[in-house]
Parts: sequence; C-alpha cells; structure tokens
Amino acid sequence: MADRDLRLRILMDAADRVSRPLRDITGGSRRAADALRGTRQELQKIGDAQGQIDAFRTLKGSMRGSTAAMEAAQARVAALGREIAQVATPTKAMTREFEKAKREAAQLESQHHTQTQQLQDLRTRLRDAGIDTRNLAQHDRDLRDRSRELTRTLEDQGRELERLSGRQQRFGAAHERFNRTMGTAQNVAGAGMGMLATAGAMAVPIVAGVKAAQEFESKMTDIGQKADLTRAATARMGTDLLKAARAANQMPDAMQGGVDTLSGFGLDPRQATVMMQPIGKAATAYHAEIADLAAAGFAVHDNLKVSIADTTRVIDGMAAAGKAGAFEVKDMAQHMPSLTAAYQGLGQKGVSASNDLAAALQITRKGAGDSATAAGNLGNVLQKITSPATVKAFEKMGVDLPSALKRMYAEGKTPIEAIAELTNSTLKGDLSRMGYLFEDAQVQAGLRPLIQNMQEYRRIREEAGKAGGTTDRDFAERMKDSAEQTKQLSVNAQTLGIQLGTVLLPHVNDLLGKAAAMAGRLGDWTQRHPKLTKAIVILAVGLTALLGAAALLTLGYAAMMGPMALLARYRLPPASPCSR
Repeated sequence: MADRDLRLRILMDAADRVSRPLRDITGGSRRAADALRGTRQELQKIGDAQGQIDAFRTLKGSMRGSTAAMEAAQARVAALGREIAQVATPTKAMTREFEKAKREAAQLESQHHTQTQQLQDLRTRLRDAGIDTRNLAQHDRDLRDRSRELTRTLEDQGRELERLSGRQQRFGAAHERFNRTMGTAQNVAGAGMGMLATAGAMAVPIVAGVKAAQEFESKMTDIGQKADLTRAATARMGTDLLKAARAANQMPDAMQGGVDTLSGFGLDPRQATVMMQPIGKAATAYHAEIADLAAAGFAVHDNLKVSIADTTRVIDGMAAAGKAGAFEVKDMAQHMPSLTAAYQGLGQKGVSASNDLAAALQITRKGAGDSATAAGNLGNVLQKITSPATVKAFEKMGVDLPSALKRMYAEGKTPIEAIAELTNSTLKGDLSRMGYLFEDAQVQAGLRPLIQNMQEYRRIREEAGKAGGTTDRDFAERMKDSAEQTKQLSVNAQTLGIQLGTVLLPHVNDLLGKAAAMAGRLGDWTQRHPKLTKAIVILAVGLTALLGAAALLTLGYAAMMGPMALLARYRLPPASPCSR
C-alpha cells in the first residue's frame, strides 16, 4: 500500500511539474488581458469626462448669448407696453408688434430655462466624477496627463499580452506533441479494447436471440407436455405461433400465454394455436386482454358448440355489437364464459347464440352503471327464466310458462326474446308490477331495458350476424397508430431473434453438453488428486497476483512516458518548495 501511494505521489508530482509552466502562462495571459481591459475602461471614462467638460464650456458660452437675447426681448416688450399705454387707442400694427415681441421673449425665456437645466445637469455629473466646474482648466490638464500615462500603459500591456500569447502558443504546441506521444500508447490499448467492445456488441444480439429462443422453447415444451405432443409437433406449433404473433402484432410470449390458457381449459394446443390469430388481432384492434379473449373463445366453442373455424365470426359479431353502445369487446370477453354456460343450459348454441348474448349485453348496459353490473343482470335473467319460482309466479298470473316458452321457441324466438315478450304481455305493459313475477332486483334491472328496447336489440343482433371482416378492418385501422407501428418493430425484432436463436440452439446445446461433460471429468479428477489440485490452485493465485503487479507497473510506466518526454524536451528545472 505504501509503495503504491509513493508511486502515485511521484506520478502526480511529475505531472504537476510538466503542466505548471503552461498553467502559469495561461494565468499570466488572463491577468494581462484583464489589466488591458481595465486600462481601456479607464481611458474610456477619461474620454467621457473630457467630453462633459467640453460640453459644459460650450453650453456656458451659448448661454451668454441667449441671456443677452432674452434680456433684449424682455426690454423690447416693456418698451412696447409703455408705448401702447400712452396711446388712447393703439393701432392694430402696434398690437401685432407687441404680441410678436411677447412670443419671441417667451421663446427665448424657455430656451434659457432649458439651457440652465442642462448646465445644472452637466455640473452635477462633473461633480459626481470629482470635477469642480470652478477649476475646469486644472482638471482638464490633469485628465490629459492621465490619458497620456494610460496610453503608454496600454501600449506596454499590449506588448506583454502579445509576448505571453506567443509563449502560450509555443507551450501549446509542446503540449500537443505530448498528447501525441501519449496517444501512441493509448491507441494500441484502445485498438485491443475496441476489438473487445466490437466483439461484445456483436455478441449481444446473438446471446439475446439464443436466450429468447430458449425461453420460447421452454414455454412451448410446457404447452406440448399438457397435450403429450412430440417434440417435432411442438416445434411446428411454435413456428405457427410465431407467424400468428407477427400477423396479430402481439409479442410471442403473449400469444403463448393465450395458448396456455386455452390448453388449461382442455383444448388441444394445436387447435388453440389456430384460434390465436383472430384472438390476437382482436386484442390489438380493441386493446383487450388476450387471456380474456382466449377464455371467451373457448367458452363459445365449448358451451355454444361453435367450431374453431368460426372463431373469427364470433369475434366479428362481438365487435359489431360493441360498436352499438357502451359495452365494448374487451368487456364482453370477460363475461362471455359465465353467460355462455347459462345460455347452454337453455339449449342455445352456435354463432347466432353468441351474437344474441352480445346484443343483449349492449341493451342491459342501458340499465346499469357499468359493464360488470350489466353482465351480472343478464346472467340473473338467464338463470331465472326457467326457475321454479319464476314458473310459479307466472302460474299465479295465469300463464303456463314452460308451454309458452316452448311455443315461442318453435316460432324462432330466443330465450331472451321469449322471456322479455312474455313478461311484457303478462304484465300488460305495466313494468311497475314486474316484482310480481321476479323478486330479484337484478333480474328486473336486466329485463326492463330488454323489454323497452326490443327492436334495438334485434337490430344489433342482426348487424352482428352480418359483421364479417369487422375485426380485420379495425385491426388495419389500429395498425396505422404510431404506438402500434412502434410495437410492430418490437414484435418483428423479438420474433426474428427467436427464429435466429432457434437455428443456433442445436449448436449451443452441443457446446453446452461438451462443456458440462468436461466440467464433470475435471471434477472427478480433482476428487482423485486433491493434493495436486491444491498446488495448481495456489500456483494460479500466485500467477494472478504477479500479473496484477505487472499490470500496475506497466500502467505506471505508461503514465510517466508523457511527462518524461516533455521534461526531456524542455529540461524544466525542479519545482521549488514554495511552488508546491
């Protein structure tokens, strides 16, 4: 530690001795420039004072003439006044001349007053500058003497500044040569570091791609294991999922999450992969959660028996219905699983049943404060359509509910339409009596807007059934957003990284396997030869310490190369004790 501190002090002292002359020259140039600037400012002040003295003299001389003119004009006005006073009836000519004389006298008085004020202002400024107007001649001589003295000082300072500037240029050139000397050593080290940095920079995307591919492969393995798929089938599914991710502008891991959700429900992962492209597009178009849309897609498929191929039609219907009011696609996705289960219990299935629910949600939203409440109200309506309490309540009102529902189903009515129309007809349009049929407040809150907006409900359902291509159009429009285009760059970059990494994975795995085998053999060898292993470790530690010491000495020598070269060039004297 002491040796290292000594070397550090030597290096710092050498650097100080080399750089001190240049610092002194720079400081001297700065002080000379400041002194030159001060001299010029003082000369400027002297010039200003001399100008004020000249102005004072000129104005004072001018006032003598204006005072005489003013007094003459005043005397003339007085004479004309006396002349007019002696005449009983002054002539017009006398009056005009008298008025003219008064105007001239007034103008001269005003001029005299202005000059008097100016003279007083000049006297005040001169007094503030230390000049007594009663002794202007002496002050003028003193200012001229000081001006000549400052002019000589200014010339001397200019020559000193020029000398220091020349010296600074010479030392600057020497400093430049010093920098080039140091740069030669640095360039060699910099070239090596540059190559290392380039290699590291080139390795970053490769390592990142391999890591992304490993993570993607691991998740695909998890998915494939749930369905007992072969590794080749899982790899093909992963390729299809990457294509779907790019087509839907979704990150690959988000698409994997959707497949994982669907697989968790029991759907074959290969079928789930097919469903993910329309689900991913809808998630992008309507800012919905993939997990919610995946759960909704499976619910429609499992509960309403909609084929995988019709997933796009289901989502298009939800999108068209979502445009008709406040219940949006992302909200429908959250509530479709529970609603489709209830609708399945009423014997409903197919894409039309999904459209029916989407339209009904839009209508029940009119009678609810938020989408979750609206979905809960509709769910209660579906649960209570055929409940014993509902059947009994209708019987009391003289209606055989099961028979009436059966008849209306035969006419093509859906359960939602049927219960709304039967309720309205049973109550004869008096919805205030709805409590006689349904005590549940949520059922009432769900049925009331359906009864009151039946035509709109049917219109929305019809539009949902004709909504082919809605999601694709909205997806294309969404992709014009800057945010989505930025995301597309990330999606494509991540997808490309996974694809490139997947190509490298077999080679990486081979290298890792060989490295692991070598590490295992080395571990076995160290167990068989503990004494020799200890000796090798001690030798390695010693070599490390030796290399570290050599590196410190090399750095110290490199640090002193420049100062030594500059000292040799200028043969600078050693620093005096007082300069340290």
